[in-house]
Amino acid sequence: MSGFPGLETAVDGSAAFMPDACRETLEGMRALGVTDLHVLIEDDELDEMFLPSLAETANSLGLGIVRFPIVDYGAPSDEASVKWSEGAASREAAFAEGGTLAFACQYGAGRSGMMAACCLIEGGLAPRDAIALVRGHFGEAIESEAQESWLLSRG
Repeated sequence: MSGFPGLETAVDGSAAFMPDACRETLEGMRALGVTDLHVLIEDDELDEMFLPSLAETANSLGLGIVRFPIVDYGAPSDEASVKWSEGAASREAAFAEGGTLAFACQYGAGRSGMMAACCLIEGGLAPRDAIALVRGHFGEAIESEAQESWLLSRG
């Protein structure tokens, strides 16, 4: 679970992309065995240059970017849930090979935590246990009732 790599938010709410911080974060992910970063922000959520800059840095490190946009504080739509389910075999294979998945949204709590818990549920953990485990690592994770309800419906 990660905030958007390289995002720096000022006190006034303005956002800036910090290339060195992005590279450092992505290098840390690669060191943990991550091959693909699932980016959960919507296309218009950050400045239009943030996603291309992230993708360029990720590509230079051999890290793939998987786009799976989710509304902030929301859960995947029914259509997106079906799309996510269609990728279950690929995620299962990655885990079987010792792979690591990474998720990034703007802050790294709500959507990222929700999708990390979803993977735990897919791996056999009961939804409430998955939510508790993720929140045990980051107390702000899964930050809305909609996200929690979506996870509880997955069990």
